[in-house]
Amino acid sequence: MAQRDEIRRRTESILRSVGRVRGPLPDDTRLVADLGLESIQILELIVAIERAFDIRIDEREVVPIITIGDLIGAIAQRVDVSR
Repeated sequence: MAQRDEIRRRTESILRSVGRVRGPLPDDTRLVADLGLESIQILELIVAIERAFDIRIDEREVVPIITIGDLIGAIAQRVDVSR
């Protein structure tokens, strides 16, 4: 659970810088519909996430990422737990 909390903290920080997002960000917050992120912001978000966590998210894997919970789950699947 601590790993997921750290992923959430870092992801929220990145989201706030890329999307100029404010307020609480529950897992069911939708990146496009609720936060209003545009395609270029989604791209910037994915690049920032890949750099921050030293992971790779394939373009095809971005499509099913709708909510913040989806994003955190995708990151958690790829993060090396030994770090």
